[in-house]
Amino acid sequence: MSILSAIVKSALRYTNSKIAEHDRKKAKRLAYKKTGKEIKAANRQGKYVNGSHLYKQNLSKRTTAINQRQLAFNDFIGDL
Repeated sequence: MSILSAIVKSALRYTNSKIAEHDRKKAKRLAYKKTGKEIKAANRQGKYVNGSHLYKQNLSKRTTAINQRQLAFNDFIGDL
């Protein structure tokens, strides 16, 4: 492996990790907002919901796609 190839792969991995980090922050923000909306709707109906459980569900739905995309791109970089 040449030095140029190593530099390009390193830059691609760094970029991929930063994009994934940004997407995770966005997913946390969106999961928090969605959980708040679900709690408010439940309160209007007089029901109790476990906010912690709802947040974890909403977050896991959003982060699985992000993690899969990051792993796929890392495999692609490794094949270069």
